[in-house]
Order: sequence, then C-alpha cells, then structure tokens
Amino acid sequence: WALLPTSVLASFTSKQVANLNSSQLAALSSAQIKAMATDTLKSLDSSHIQGISTPALAGISTSTINALSNAEINKFSSKQIAGMSANQIKALTANQLNNLTTSLLQAIEPSDLAQIDKTVLASLSTDQFKLLTTAQISALNANQLSTVTASQLGNMNTQQVKALTSAQVKTLSGAQIKGFSDLIQSLEPTAIGAISTAAITSLITPSGANNISSTQLGLLGTAQIAKLSPTLIAKLSSDQIKGLTSTQLPALDSNQIKALTAAQLNNMTATQLQSLSVASLAGLTLSAMSGMQNAQYQLFNTAQKAGLSAAQKSVAPIA
Repeated sequence: WALLPTSVLASFTSKQVANLNSSQLAALSSAQIKAMATDTLKSLDSSHIQGISTPALAGISTSTINALSNAEINKFSSKQIAGMSANQIKALTANQLNNLTTSLLQAIEPSDLAQIDKTVLASLSTDQFKLLTTAQISALNANQLSTVTASQLGNMNTQQVKALTSAQVKTLSGAQIKGFSDLIQSLEPTAIGAISTAAITSLITPSGANNISSTQLGLLGTAQIAKLSPTLIAKLSSDQIKGLTSTQLPALDSNQIKALTAAQLNNMTATQLQSLSVASLAGLTLSAMSGMQNAQYQLFNTAQKAGLSAAQKSVAPIA
C-alpha cells in the first residue's frame, strides 16, 4: 500500500477507503493521505481515522483540518492530536477548540497551542479554558494573553494560576488581573513581583485584602507598594503587616502611614518600625499613636521621636 500511487488513492471513494483494514491504513504515507479527498476523510469513522499513523497525518492540509466538523475532529486520538504540526493546530477554529474533548484539548502540545491566533484563544469558553494544562498555560505568549478575558482568567483553577510565569503576569492589564483577584495566593512569589504598577491596584483591592499572604506582600516592589491605597493598608492584618520589609516600608507616603492602626504598629518588629521615615511618621494618627504599646513606642529611634508633632507626642505612651 505504501507504493500505491497518490493518483489512484485520490480516486478512491469513501466506501473504498472505509473498506481498508487497519494494516492498510497504517501503511499509508503522508503524501497518500494528502491526496485523499476531504469528503473521503470526513466520512471515515473513528476506528479508521485512528488507524492512520501519526507521521501520515502530516499530509492532512490545514484547509481540510479547518473543514472538519466538531464530531469529525473528535474522531482523532490524543496521540494523533499531539502529533499534529503547529500549522495544523493553528488551523483549528474557535468552534472546534470549544468542542474538543478534554483529552484531545489537553493533548495539544504547549508549543503548538502558542501558535493559535489570539482571537481564537479569546473565544474559548471559560469552562474549556479551565481545562488547559499547566504546561499549556505557561506556553501562552504575550500576544495571546493580550486578548484573554478577565472571565477566562477568573475561572482558572489554582494550579493554572500557579503556572503563570512572571513574564506572562507582567503583560496582564488591570482589568484582566482583576478577574482572578481572589486567587492571588496561587500566584508564584516571583509572579507577584512582576505585576505592573498600573495593574497592582486591580489585583490587590481593599475588599480582597486578605487574599494576599504576608510572604507575597513582602515580594512587592517599592513602586507597587506606593500604589496600594490607604484603605487597603488599613485592612491588612497584623500578620500581613509583618510581611512588609524594611525596604518597602520607607516607600509608604504619609497618607498610607495615616491608615496604619495601633494593632498593626504593635505587631511590627523593631527593624520595621525604625525603617519608617521621619517625614512619613507625620501621617500617624493620634488614635494609632495613643494605642501603641509602650514597648513598641520605645523601638522608635531618637530621630523618629524627635520628628513627631507636639500632638503626637502628647498621646504617645511616653512623651
């Protein structure tokens, strides 16, 4: 059968091809498969389709791939889908992708999925997007991610979020990132630090303040810290506050410092308290100052104490 001229095979009817046994189908070359009429290929049942060798599948043109119905696409095996070229995978329509079975969708090689047009990827249903493997998620490029919707991102599972790389997270807009704000703790630490300053306020919101861990807070850059709203600062728990580093705390401005509560101040370490700039301490409210424990207040250095206002000193544990 491997020697059968392509012109002969091209003349075969659907019935004739359907009568080929598994050995005959497996012997067909990519050139012979390419010569087969599209309608003939479309008429084959799954047992015949899956009898075609993976190397021979290279003969299926992209136009034929594009012309297959959802049911016809699902006749292929996972091994065959995995063996398709990037161009063949790229030829799949949004409708075809949305109707692939879980095993076939996940069989697509990550590098091939990265070749799919961004508009096609953006058309994936949230349920289908959630079925992508972590390797497939990690392979998505910046161009594709630019059109991924907030709904798709928000419907991801924790392992998918964890699979997002720093480079990928860096490209996401605030609107996109807002989609998975309740999944922040699933992001890898390095990915947290890669979030753009424009997007950080969409991801870490006052209403979702408890979604970020103290460790992740400690990985934010000073530019990101400077973008956190005073309302958010006030909602951070004592444990979260402990995650802020002596490099981050000096980045807080007086309005952010004004949001600090006595409970938060009382849970800071000496290093944290002493890292607060003299200028920013002017923002400390009288309520926060009066609520400080004496031992905590004594951790301020001489310059910090001297820089406090008369009103602040008057309510301090020891003026």
